[in-house]
Amino acid sequence: MITRFLVFVSLLSIPTTIGMLGRSDKDDKCIISEAEDCSISTFRNDRFTLVYPGGEARCFESTPENPNPYFFQVGPGRGDDANKLHIFFQGGSSCPTTEACLDDSDNQPRRSPYVNRGGIFDFEPDSKNPLRDWTQVSILYCSGDTHLGDGVLDGVYWKGRNNVRAVRDWIVDNIPRPDRVVLNGCSSGALGLFYYARSFLQYFKSVGTPSHGLTVVLDAMTGRSEVEPSLLWNHCSREDYGWTEEQYQRCLIGNFTRTQVMEATQAAHRDVPFVFFLYKNDAFLNQQTCECSQAEFYGQHKKALRRYTELAGSQNNIVSYIINGNFHCLFEFLPDRFFFTRSAVGEPSATEFVEMLVTRDGNATIRSSCVPRLNMLSARNRSIDFGCDDLLKNAVFHG
Repeated sequence: MITRFLVFVSLLSIPTTIGMLGRSDKDDKCIISEAEDCSISTFRNDRFTLVYPGGEARCFESTPENPNPYFFQVGPGRGDDANKLHIFFQGGSSCPTTEACLDDSDNQPRRSPYVNRGGIFDFEPDSKNPLRDWTQVSILYCSGDTHLGDGVLDGVYWKGRNNVRAVRDWIVDNIPRPDRVVLNGCSSGALGLFYYARSFLQYFKSVGTPSHGLTVVLDAMTGRSEVEPSLLWNHCSREDYGWTEEQYQRCLIGNFTRTQVMEATQAAHRDVPFVFFLYKNDAFLNQQTCECSQAEFYGQHKKALRRYTELAGSQNNIVSYIINGNFHCLFEFLPDRFFFTRSAVGEPSATEFVEMLVTRDGNATIRSSCVPRLNMLSARNRSIDFGCDDLLKNAVFHG
């Protein structure tokens, strides 16, 4: 059972939201305490409930004088799909040092979480969203550590791992044996999922969720060349990530990279598809992480995905959905008209692709999707090749 915490912090106002509204924008709140366990059975399914776990869960900038409590987001499911679970790791900027965390630049991590709405979070009855009636739990982000930290220095709290633990424990209590699970992360949230996917999959398999009911979706992130976690975050953990002792020791000495973590997780769960959603020219990610041309940026992603696919070999569980465009995070940020629109003749729309993933049985075949070759002219009139890679385009998952 989850350890209950008595909460002494004051509540902040609900942050301004972005995107299109699905459920009511009048979110409910629930504070976990000795007297209140915030059971999902008490939540309304026509709106989101923001759950404040208290304890060691917090945002990176939090002091006794200015408490900044952490909360996560729950949307209870409906009907036959209520016991199907979508767990979302929210993205955002990270800060490897106290100076970077407290900097007032545009790249500073958010100080408080914001609520996800629209796209995959659209719950309107007439929505085409394949997950509209699923139970959705969003691990919101305000820790500046890609959800991985358990460290503190000079008033900066990197407590993303504590936040994930609090959400995980609530899930174990409230959705103990889900029929299906989608583990999904966007941007920095996907980088966090690189680490947590292994232990989450181990747990859900242990309680009886079949492998054909499990899917990992990594949105706008491949692990191509991202900066490694800061040692100040104190991010290494056996228990939280399901690592072996050898992997844990490698992490402690900085010899277990994000990409190696992802490779090890994929190898441990070849019966589960790892699905990468990617815009070929993700302008935000390119600007933030790569001082290179658009073609070089896209080429780095293809290289990372090729390595995963080659390592999987005949047991391939790497699937990709790659489309033209310069947007960032398909599931979280885009209006519904993008999510539900077919990307090209002969290729499925994002919603059709997700539908295939989340309704498959043990004999399903999931084929990767990539919009055909497209040459575009940059501002300097250079031809940029955004073509598809044959190995990735032909990658298939059976199961």
